[in-house]
Amino acid sequence: MSDEDIVVNTEEKNVSEVPTEKPKKKIMKEIDPEIFSDLPVQISAILGRGSMNFRQLAALSEEDVIELDTPLNGEVQLLLGERVVAKGEIVSVDNRFAVRITQTFIRK
Repeated sequence: MSDEDIVVNTEEKNVSEVPTEKPKKKIMKEIDPEIFSDLPVQISAILGRGSMNFRQLAALSEEDVIELDTPLNGEVQLLLGERVVAKGEIVSVDNRFAVRITQTFIRK
């Protein structure tokens, strides 16, 4: 490589020539949250978590039992996507599982 192959930019730029970015506006301040009030969302209830190795997983068959880390009357987590939005206790309503909210993390 010769000295002719190397190109170095030695020009100095005037600070006033550098374009400045406009401050970004937060879009949620401009959108009325009320427009989302009827938007359906899906909530998941996490009963508990368990672990096993792949050999145990592959050997599972009907009527096997997987133990979870949540006590029988323990709190379950309610998730919106992957975010915990509330905690509660399992109850029965018309022969179906339901969750009575004991703690919520949703800001109003």
